[in-house]
Amino acid sequence: MNSLINHSEEKANRQTVVHDLIQESHIGRDFYFLLIVSTLITTLGLTVGNAAVIIGGMLIAPLLSPILALGLGIVTANQESLFRSAIVILKSIGIVLILSTLTAFLVGVPNPSNLEIVSRIKPSLPFMYIALLSGIAATYSWARPKLSATLPGVAVVVALLPPLATTGIGISEFNRAIITGSFQLFLVNLIGIAISSAIVFSLMGFHQMRWIEKKELDKEKEEDGINTNKEDTTGKPTLLN
Repeated sequence: MNSLINHSEEKANRQTVVHDLIQESHIGRDFYFLLIVSTLITTLGLTVGNAAVIIGGMLIAPLLSPILALGLGIVTANQESLFRSAIVILKSIGIVLILSTLTAFLVGVPNPSNLEIVSRIKPSLPFMYIALLSGIAATYSWARPKLSATLPGVAVVVALLPPLATTGIGISEFNRAIITGSFQLFLVNLIGIAISSAIVFSLMGFHQMRWIEKKELDKEKEEDGINTNKEDTTGKPTLLN
């Protein structure tokens, strides 16, 4: 009896996790707002070489959820989910690169060789290990709501935004070494987190959640359709998200 109850609780917990992950990775107004603000903060922190400011930007960056959603899509073999996550990630990359480039160009970079920038342009094998472990920690924390208090710390370790913002700084400075090194580090982090999240989600039984994932994606499309229709009929954006 107890095992049956525990199984039901685990299933309900997984359903909640999928629901929350789809919602958090939805590229709506809240996502855009957090992405823009976190990019500006992180870029400014990098230009002045201030680690505390960079960490502040990392804490509010929403980049982790779409990558975890990508890992979930790999596990459920859901092409729609994979395509959606890829689009969100690509849009996010574009926004961060444009904003960080413009910010660095307008504000200026007093010292492009400061430690915070230089430390993000030399990817190596240990960074892949860090990305894999970060992805494991992030996915497990996300899948266990009682561990949600650890997510801010995990967000700092994951370090997705700083290397990407550093790429924007490199573009503003026309510095090929900064551009290539930092973007390679970002790709290492992205791939490492996606792989490890897929492994953890699989081990935790999320391959059984394809129907819930599809249901949440259908609900998202329906809500987006309602928002679009409201904008078409009123000529003004709706307050619905």
